[in-house]
Amino acid sequence: MKRKRFVYGQGGGISLVYNCFRQLIGRYSRLSGVLLLLINAPTSWAFEAFNSTPGSRAMGMAGVFSAQADDSSAIWYNPAGLKQSGMSATDITIDIGEQIASDDNFQFSSPDTAITYAAAYQNNLPYLQRWTESVGLGIAYHSPYVLALNVNENIDPTDSASATYGLVDAKYQQVSGVMAASLKHNLSIGATVDMVWADIDCRDYEFCVKNAPYGMGASIGLLYGIYQSDRSAVNVAAAWRSSVSVDYNSTPNSGIGSVLGDYIPDRPGSFNIGVNMRYFAASMLVNANFIFERTMWAAAAGSAPSLSNYNKLGLGSEFLFPTESNNFFAVRAGVTKAMAEDGAEFGDVDIFALGVGLSIYKNHVIDLAWQSRDAETEGKRSVNILSISYSLQY
Repeated sequence: MKRKRFVYGQGGGISLVYNCFRQLIGRYSRLSGVLLLLINAPTSWAFEAFNSTPGSRAMGMAGVFSAQADDSSAIWYNPAGLKQSGMSATDITIDIGEQIASDDNFQFSSPDTAITYAAAYQNNLPYLQRWTESVGLGIAYHSPYVLALNVNENIDPTDSASATYGLVDAKYQQVSGVMAASLKHNLSIGATVDMVWADIDCRDYEFCVKNAPYGMGASIGLLYGIYQSDRSAVNVAAAWRSSVSVDYNSTPNSGIGSVLGDYIPDRPGSFNIGVNMRYFAASMLVNANFIFERTMWAAAAGSAPSLSNYNKLGLGSEFLFPTESNNFFAVRAGVTKAMAEDGAEFGDVDIFALGVGLSIYKNHVIDLAWQSRDAETEGKRSVNILSISYSLQY
């Protein structure tokens, strides 16, 4: 079924929504602080500040997208969103943006421009005629993290005075295959199978890992429409992503592969719950989103260094205004606060995001997004990043 452009999002008073964002974030931050006191896991470092936000549309809402998830970036946020009512039959997206990286002191380094996300999704499958109304398939590429760590291990373990391996860059990448299905009673479900690998570059050591170590993981999501009328709708969502153990020991190397597992973390597991509220006004459509997400970095870490888990709260909104020829113009905003557990060297991370989008010739969509990230740490603690994406939807 061809997607109606004006059902793509919804709108309201931007200043009012932003003030609500600030009040709700403050309230839930205090609640999350109480919850964190119940968790006994002292840690030393944190990587949540360096995650890549796939899809310029979702990035403009600070990644608060799990319960809306109505384009192909849902493959990352919540694959169940791919089979919700109103999705395009076909969605192809490529996202080019500035990717945040850490330096050897766990601070922000200069962002690099790269393809951070690319996806294709087919909602109606001609070769599966019996299930075309209920099953869809897709594939996505994503680079979620770029990290740099100082591997403080002696090249010759029998000589304490020998040189150490030094600075090592690790760029995480993954390819995901997705299947999504619509069930009865406004319920959809989706799942992915992920192949994750890490490109390793040793800056200070002549011999490095020759083949990218890799591992396999999965994710699953649910989305349920709990209320729908002519002018409004409410969706709730939940999504879980497995951790992925990247096996360095099986990688041919010149010695460093055997120690990388202690320094470079695996892909962390995570889960989130979200709410999307939609309202159809006379001249606009507004999507308001809320999310709580927990990312388990501690379980993904090796022994040097240990890492901090994160709890994230976020609010995002999208305002869509129709134009001539069934096109639209969109304005987006979002805020999130990611709270590290006690003991993290790289502390809480605050994100503020803005974005715009424009559909042209009905099926072509251009989205732009900007994010500002502030982290509670000494040294360089702020970074601004830009992203642009093109989508073909029909």
